[in-house]
Amino acid sequence: MAPISDGRRSAKSGSRNEGMFQKLLESYGFVELLPIQKRQIERWGPDISTLPLRQFGHRWFICQARMFPSIFEDLEAGHEHKWKVDFFVYDSLRYKSGYVIECKYQDSPGSVDEKLPYTVQNLLTRKPACLFMSGDGFTPRSKHWALKQNARVGLDVVQSFEAMMRFMNEKFGHKQ
Repeated sequence: MAPISDGRRSAKSGSRNEGMFQKLLESYGFVELLPIQKRQIERWGPDISTLPLRQFGHRWFICQARMFPSIFEDLEAGHEHKWKVDFFVYDSLRYKSGYVIECKYQDSPGSVDEKLPYTVQNLLTRKPACLFMSGDGFTPRSKHWALKQNARVGLDVVQSFEAMMRFMNEKFGHKQ
């Protein structure tokens, strides 16, 4: 069997990180929408306020949702590029226009530090939003920069699993 490449290992680690976050959302009473419901919402686009949301329930989420224009859209000549968010969360009591969550996991130094500004730029187009950074591979400089974005523009930045638990309790309360 061939050894696993660094890129493939990183992708698997990132998927596991997102899987753990999905389980966390479910523990707070959120339900993942069915693929047909996901497609309906993605077609509707970022302004879900006019969508008949009662049919979906009062607490749900979509994984890997393609709903929002990317900051790269202008770079694509005549081609719309949709940004695929890790989680789009809807809570009828707290976040009626949705809440976007991006999970970044880095277990060794690498290219994620260079990608962070693009992720933050996309998140700023769709607030409220959260950047969840986990793993020991982020440089201290990139972690500090991300936290400054929290203070500067109001982007929620969470940098550990312990902090994520506090954040979830604060933003979404306990399971309803």
